[in-house]
Amino acid sequence: MDGTQTPDTGSVAGAAGSSARELPPKALALIAFAEDLARRGGVMDQKTIAQQLDIGESTISRYVSTYEEVVAALRPVLPLSAARKVERALAALLSERVVITHVLLAEKADVSPDTVSRVKVEDPELGRSIEEAVATSLSRKIESLIQERNGQGLPVTQRWIAEALNVSESSIVNYKNTDPAIHRLIEDARPLSAVEKVRAVVEDLKAENIPPTVAHIVDRAGLHQGTVSKVKLSNDDLAQDIVKAPPPLHLRMTAADVEAELAARIQMYGDERCNTVSALNRSRTKGGNRALLRACQRLEIALPRAQPREVNALTSYLHRIADTKLLYEEEAVGLWNNAMAGDREAMEELLVRTRPLVAFVIQNVLHEDIEPTDFKSNLIEYLISQGDYIITTGWGKWDGKGGLLWYFNRILGDGLREARLSYYYSRKVEERRLVSVNAPLGGAEEGDDALTLAESRQMESGELSPDITVGLLSDAFPFGEDELVDLRDASSGVGVVLSLNKQVMAASLKEVFHSPELSSVLESGVRNDWALFMVGSTGRLGTAIQGECSAHLVLLTDASDIFTRKAMALMASRLSGRLEAHPATLPTIIIGRGRDFDRIMKWIAVNAEQHKLLQKFVASLSKFGVGLSSGHGMAIIDAATVAPTKGIVSNIPETELFFQTAKNGLRVAESREGAHKVLIRKLMVRMCRSGGVGSAAAALAIANEVLEFELSFLEAQKTLLERARAAMETTAARLDKDTASRQTARDAKTG
Repeated sequence: MDGTQTPDTGSVAGAAGSSARELPPKALALIAFAEDLARRGGVMDQKTIAQQLDIGESTISRYVSTYEEVVAALRPVLPLSAARKVERALAALLSERVVITHVLLAEKADVSPDTVSRVKVEDPELGRSIEEAVATSLSRKIESLIQERNGQGLPVTQRWIAEALNVSESSIVNYKNTDPAIHRLIEDARPLSAVEKVRAVVEDLKAENIPPTVAHIVDRAGLHQGTVSKVKLSNDDLAQDIVKAPPPLHLRMTAADVEAELAARIQMYGDERCNTVSALNRSRTKGGNRALLRACQRLEIALPRAQPREVNALTSYLHRIADTKLLYEEEAVGLWNNAMAGDREAMEELLVRTRPLVAFVIQNVLHEDIEPTDFKSNLIEYLISQGDYIITTGWGKWDGKGGLLWYFNRILGDGLREARLSYYYSRKVEERRLVSVNAPLGGAEEGDDALTLAESRQMESGELSPDITVGLLSDAFPFGEDELVDLRDASSGVGVVLSLNKQVMAASLKEVFHSPELSSVLESGVRNDWALFMVGSTGRLGTAIQGECSAHLVLLTDASDIFTRKAMALMASRLSGRLEAHPATLPTIIIGRGRDFDRIMKWIAVNAEQHKLLQKFVASLSKFGVGLSSGHGMAIIDAATVAPTKGIVSNIPETELFFQTAKNGLRVAESREGAHKVLIRKLMVRMCRSGGVGSAAAALAIANEVLEFELSFLEAQKTLLERARAAMETTAARLDKDTASRQTARDAKTG
């Protein structure tokens, strides 16, 4: 069948147009013979027809090229050409949805493989169709094989694909070189080489602040130690990155070294639970640091105790995905098709039911534990939110090749690896941009200044002797100063913020500091308390002159000074403030000082979406005439910690701190109801340590100091009010004088 072929439809279609002349007798005989043969369903080649009619084969060829009638008559009875056979065979194979190869196509067309190659050259359009069909069917088959192999949990290799397709491995290589889609399919499915695994693990360890030693790489990558050593020897860049295991440090670490390391861990993980005994007593790859734990035990440095809340966002998430109905491939594809057709309910169901894949990838691909009580819960919550975002933005990009669930797993694996690196890198950038907490922190030395074990237990339980509780922590004011201050301010004639307005302003600020952006900053992971007070001129006994004062806030907490520094840095960032550091104490946040109020408001308006929190904060102050002066700024936020390990750490003197929080402070926000009372008790206990907790003499001495400071504060506020009144009177006199001068000038002009 591969010999000389007679013309078929394609070859005779280009014959000359029909002649208007009368057909010769032999042409008429040829037409009659062909029509009779067609009625009988016969097929005969051109040579046999010539022999049957006893005419020359060249004569038939001449008639075919001259008369359309002859072409039409011969078309049904002449055998198919090789090109026509190959074309029909290709269409049949495509309908059967099998893997198309050149050999299979030749068998189906009943021609030799060489004939198929010749047809591809002679008919370029048919050749392109053949190549496209071969590549598409092969791609589909390879995809299904890879999915089946992945479902069995077995590795995908090039040799296995060749054996499964019953072709040589060189054929697979050739297909990869000629078709980028097949190349991408196979390379994405093949396991990472040892070198690629080591590179990826080294990057992960660096981002997590873990030294990339051979032992850590072996543990994380699942490779043999000898394999890692060979990779290190054969790759110079990796040899520089892989470090030697450091010698034991816990015997040489000083208290300052330990403190700096604990601070670095809080900065990295953003949770004080990272420094609990159970968290440190883990392998490095799980976020632990046993050397640091042994150093803390040797130096008798107290570590926080984890007391997680019973329910948090991560716990709720795990409950939700546990109740989610499992999604199988066929159902997922059905939902996807409906969603692509515009069915919004199908889209929402698809997104909700694929979310358990996020937890699966975090646990089985990134090897991170999803545990609500773990110090890495901030990282896990970030990865979960990123996973939901990846699914939400990527579900519509599936091209229909491969399984839909396999596609989700792939994009989640790639995206969440990048998200984890981004999380750790952002923590490092944030540390450099805001404030360094890695330097050794100054403060009271351990020894006489430290609390005894009995004092610590008494302070933690909140037990105080009656004389201290009644004498110093009473909310009653013996002289009714707040009423006297209100009377004085009201009769001064100066525009001041009244007590009622201060209460409203505090309530407005409460919404700001209980917003997720700021409340999350103050959550340390252990059960610490915090309370925020409005003090100074904006406090209960202060005189806040409208347009000429800024809000003064004090954050009182029992978290460690290391965590409080980090919280203040984040708070400054979210309120667009400036962090002013103080040696050996906690920093101060300055908001808006030296900047014109109108310019700040224009800047906020331009960046409204980015600075919603600052906009709400400024609005809470400005509507009462606070924070309008560029000289005073909008607000000042100080901090003080009464953590049991170091005593009081603050840039505010102890006596002033107690007066401002216990006497003058207006409570703005607190971690839980009653937290401000517990913190003030702890503050007083720390102040009394020199005289012994419960000492009546010590309590009396402190009470006298507080009273003296209170009197000096009230005197300073009175002086401030008198200056404001004098300035107002001077301004009024100048205005009267200017008015009189203008009136005199007008009178003179009129006269």
